[in-house]
Amino acid sequence: MIRATDLTPRQKKTAITLAAVFLIYTLLGFIGAPFIVRSLLEKQVAAAINRQVTVGPVRINPITLSATVRDLNIRETGGAPFLKLDEAYLNLQASSLFKWALVLKSVRVVNPDIALVRTAETTFNFSDIGGGNAPEAESAADGGGFALAVYDTRVTGGRIAMDDRVVSVTHHIADLNLNVSNLSSRPADVDVYTLFNLSARIDGAALSLDGKARPFAPQRETKAQIGLKSLQVPHYLPYVTLPANLVVRALQVETETEINFRMREDNQPDLLVAGLFSLQDVQLADGNGDPFVNHKNLKFDLLPSRLLTGQIRLAQVDLSGPEIFLKRLPTGDLYLPFLAVRAYDKGQETAAGDKAGDKAGQFEPVVTIDRFKVEAGVVHFIDRSNSAPFSTAITDLNLEVDNFGLNSDRTAVYRLDMKT
Repeated sequence: MIRATDLTPRQKKTAITLAAVFLIYTLLGFIGAPFIVRSLLEKQVAAAINRQVTVGPVRINPITLSATVRDLNIRETGGAPFLKLDEAYLNLQASSLFKWALVLKSVRVVNPDIALVRTAETTFNFSDIGGGNAPEAESAADGGGFALAVYDTRVTGGRIAMDDRVVSVTHHIADLNLNVSNLSSRPADVDVYTLFNLSARIDGAALSLDGKARPFAPQRETKAQIGLKSLQVPHYLPYVTLPANLVVRALQVETETEINFRMREDNQPDLLVAGLFSLQDVQLADGNGDPFVNHKNLKFDLLPSRLLTGQIRLAQVDLSGPEIFLKRLPTGDLYLPFLAVRAYDKGQETAAGDKAGDKAGQFEPVVTIDRFKVEAGVVHFIDRSNSAPFSTAITDLNLEVDNFGLNSDRTAVYRLDMKT
């Protein structure tokens, strides 16, 4: 054990100086730094983003290099909510200076609540922040600036409300929880997998995402499992252009999907997708409100398929209880809402025949279905092309197709029975 009497005067002076520096650093960190951080947030940051910023308790630990900010509240200039959260915490590692990277051991955000407003096609209530004039950050891979490494990121209890005033639709994301581990752009870490897990309720639908990725590797790679339950498609139809005469009254989507994406050595993307897809409680109608297609459940069992190259492999397709309404118009044309007027046009057939020779060598998808099954189908048919309209119905329609192939050498086997 070293005693004070064993130290030389110079060593004593050095020890006292170091102790004083450490004491001042500790006092400034514990006592002075919180006031500085609060002032920066409520004044400089507020002025930079042109919004009202208020902050609750701020705690800085200079020993562990951690900071905690509670009750952060950011409002628009008119007082409308923009962002608030219960707590933000980060823990910086001292190794940042030696690794020439910003290294964060932990980042935690508790109960963030974000209010977004879309006011024009590409304009949101945050579009004014930054002004778009900030210089681009120099990439660490180009040899300039700090790389970034965050070993543990957690967001819990998140909420996002979006008011899309362009299409008059609102969206709500609740129960958002996000975990990300080992995210690093350091050259030494580019081959380390970043692990991620996300769960949320989006407009009432349950979403889960779990996987791993190498976002900074030369051959970028992502493997993920996606789960989606009870997604109501009509809520999102304002973003989709449908035929003017087709109305989607109801459509619910569920899926359990695995995706595997990577960039090949020739810098071309490769996407492999497999999983179960289900379209439930489908109700389609025409522009007059007359029903067109109703069915309870359409299930797809997708085998690993390379979608980008058009290779689609289905183990099974099951269609339960479909009900189809068909009409033949007085002109003799078959009426289908998604084609607006007719399903068959001789003039179009002639034009298509003239162009058939031009399609050689174009992209053609290869689709195989091991088993396709329709159970308890019903088809209603009305023929108004005669002087006296005729109507009939096909019931108990059951269809099985095995070994189906499109643009393949498969030979399909069909079995059909029905009542009329």
